[in-house]
Amino acid sequence: MSKDLGELVRHLKEAWNVHKFHLLGHSLGGAIGFEFLKDQILASQDGSSEHDPQCLSLVLSNASTNFQLSSSEQVRLFQEFQLQHSQTKMQEKSVSNQFFETHICRTPTKPAELELALSRRGIEWSANEYTAMPLVPASLVAANETTYLLPPVLVVRGLHDFVTETCTRGWNDIFASSMKDGHFQVKEVILEDCAHYPHFERPERYACEIEQFCSNSESP
Repeated sequence: MSKDLGELVRHLKEAWNVHKFHLLGHSLGGAIGFEFLKDQILASQDGSSEHDPQCLSLVLSNASTNFQLSSSEQVRLFQEFQLQHSQTKMQEKSVSNQFFETHICRTPTKPAELELALSRRGIEWSANEYTAMPLVPASLVAANETTYLLPPVLVVRGLHDFVTETCTRGWNDIFASSMKDGHFQVKEVILEDCAHYPHFERPERYACEIEQFCSNSESP
């Protein structure tokens, strides 16, 4: 899917004269955005991406470094939720609905756009085998004196998201490991009263954080 994203970026350049862009990936989209950036960096080693549009920043929204880990966290949180409500004799369906409203989308009602998207996702597909690996292999980092020009990176998650801090704290190390000096600082924003869909739960706050980050990334 990162290859498809690369084709889209090149199309934007050819059709709309887009030479610079900000990239935001939500959940699985975060993994796709990360892999796209990895493809760009590796391609830069042989000059094949010399004329590709420039990625000014990367936003990893509610994205886990390890999808098996985030699935395990979701199961753990659900079991804790069941235990907390076991005394109320709440039906299983009601428990599932309450869990959804607590750890997945904290809106009074399920957004129509989200309802439609979930209904159209077709056959359930699992990305549990995905684990984010360093952008640049260690051997290449050690052999190359060049400092890789990584774009600024923002990690956003909801305080109540099933993609917990355990699932996102590895992003900084993953980016730092691609730098010869081992230094890279990922910015992290935690949105209170949000779970996995902050663009539905707190759209104004979410948009403000993204806009401010992108604007700062364009500063000379």
